[in-house]
Amino acid sequence: MLINFSGSGFSRTAGKYIGVDLNFNGVKVLEITTFASDAANHKAFVPTAFLYTYGDGVHPIDLTVNFAIDRHAGTILDDGDFFNLTVAVLLP
Repeated sequence: MLINFSGSGFSRTAGKYIGVDLNFNGVKVLEITTFASDAANHKAFVPTAFLYTYGDGVHPIDLTVNFAIDRHAGTILDDGDFFNLTVAVLLP
């Protein structure tokens, strides 16, 4: 399957990395990080596409901020942030 992800976030403190994790079946499959050079200004996460192999069945996909990772510690997401996720199943 081809997964394409994009979104945004911000930090209240200038000069911080911000980021999110994309999880598939509860396992992190993608970490997106960007640098917030100024405070309180929403920054785009670079759109990222990748191939992922999976088995048959239902597979939950979720987005999390992992505050345990120092570079994500200043990440803030609010109603001014938007996310796009496209999943394309590629058949043989």
